[in-house]
Amino acid sequence: MLYNHADFRGDPDNLRKSVFQRECIGDASETALLMCVELSTGNVIKFFEENRKILEIPSNATNKYQF
Repeated sequence: MLYNHADFRGDPDNLRKSVFQRECIGDASETALLMCVELSTGNVIKFFEENRKILEIPSNATNKYQF
């Protein structure tokens, strides 16, 4: 899973909602990845804590890839 910059809005009411109903902060593609990980692992926060980011090369129109 690529590390991304999306996050669920952190208030308790939002986090009690189903994954698809939660408000997110981030662009559409990163929000989709966030929801996918939450649905597949059950706890995206724990996933990112256990899999820390070690390098970031941002995606852009020239290189069209991300690390």
